[in-house]
Amino acid sequence: MKWFVRIVQGLLAAVFLMNGLMKVFVSSEEIRTLYTEPLGYGVGFMRMIGVLELLAGIGLIAGFRWPRFALLSSAVIVMIMTGAVISLLALGQGALIATFPFVMLALALAVLFIAGRPLLPHYRQKEKI
Repeated sequence: MKWFVRIVQGLLAAVFLMNGLMKVFVSSEEIRTLYTEPLGYGVGFMRMIGVLELLAGIGLIAGFRWPRFALLSSAVIVMIMTGAVISLLALGQGALIATFPFVMLALALAVLFIAGRPLLPHYRQKEKI
């Protein structure tokens, strides 16, 4: 199970580093074309999401050494991807377009709950008994 979490964590880190870099460094016109016109979000908001995605990707990489970073980063990804799925479905973009954010949401939830179990206080108490 540990290797599954590590592989998923690495995959999420790569995806969110790339997405974050794209949202931070792409031109404002491209952000307007991709996000503002179809979804109604402003350029500044999308750049902020990009920064959060970059930080989450870095946190997932740091989570290989310090697991609490992976938990915090996967929680941030869960929030971002929940918003993405809801936005796409609410705007009638269709389930097919919302598939990628939904898969990323499911993978982040897997990292959050599988990797987070050993860090919970009640889990450690049961382990000592």
